[in-house]
Amino acid sequence: MILRKKNDIRVVLYHGIGRNDNAVMRNLKDEICPMLFEHHIDFLNKNYIIKNISQVHEIIKNQEYEKLKKPLCVITFDDGLNSVYDVVEKYLFKRKIPASIYLNSCVIDNLNMLWHHKLSYLITKLGISNVITYISYYSGCIISKYKIKTFSDLFVFLVNNFSFPRINSIITYISKEQAINFHKIAKSLGLYLNSSQIAELQNYGIDFGNHTRSHYVINRVFNENTKTDELKKCVLYNKIRDNNTLAIPFGVKNYYNDEDVKIILSMGYSYVVEVGTGLNLVSDIQRKKLISRTSVHQAGNSVLSLFYHMEIKPLIKRIVYRIKKN
Repeated sequence: MILRKKNDIRVVLYHGIGRNDNAVMRNLKDEICPMLFEHHIDFLNKNYIIKNISQVHEIIKNQEYEKLKKPLCVITFDDGLNSVYDVVEKYLFKRKIPASIYLNSCVIDNLNMLWHHKLSYLITKLGISNVITYISYYSGCIISKYKIKTFSDLFVFLVNNFSFPRINSIITYISKEQAINFHKIAKSLGLYLNSSQIAELQNYGIDFGNHTRSHYVINRVFNENTKTDELKKCVLYNKIRDNNTLAIPFGVKNYYNDEDVKIILSMGYSYVVEVGTGLNLVSDIQRKKLISRTSVHQAGNSVLSLFYHMEIKPLIKRIVYRIKKN
């Protein structure tokens, strides 16, 4: 049973497909298992008309959404992880389902690793207490007095207390001390998509958006030139099906502000993509130029939970917002 109206577009966010069993994903929990993903896809395919971001943009522009028999839904993948490559052909292409992938340009072809992936790897290999000791020594901040027990705790602490690329320099220091070569690790794990795979995925109905260069937390980048470099597209976008949107790293409102949205739109992007309420009334999208996604990582381990987060929870948020407004 679909509860939200057809002029309210559903957009779901995935990262990788797997079992969180490699040294990078173990702490992040950014993968869902292939079987659950297939159940999700069957549910989505049955109840929605699935399009990629470029196609939705055209449908909105031509006001065709009211003519559709079912609501629109977009499946998105962040970080350009290699695990998405196989599932596109196995689970999406055979069902003729398109999708959108958001790429971080610095890691295409496994030339590097994203900073939070590096942090997760360091915790797996060294243990969180040793990582905290290194960070305390390098930064001069006594982190041991804070109650940091998990990757998430450390992530929040770093983002709240250090700017970018300061965090990146701390991680670089630890990797040099431990003789860890992240380029080699990314290559050996085949962590990210390469250029050939990206070109090939276009044949499967995939379009691509920008997820920034290095996945820095945007509102913790204070240097104007550094922020511009993070937000601009790389030359690869001239050769691929570019949906001309930018998905904000980590997506939630804590990690960007209204000024960041203005800057992104001023650079020529059609829309900014966040992780938020999941509410996307066409009139709001047209007015705000902001697309809100539902993260499957909040949706538990069942299709029923996905349904709740896609159809019920957004309506509850809308009701609460209206009550507060009045």
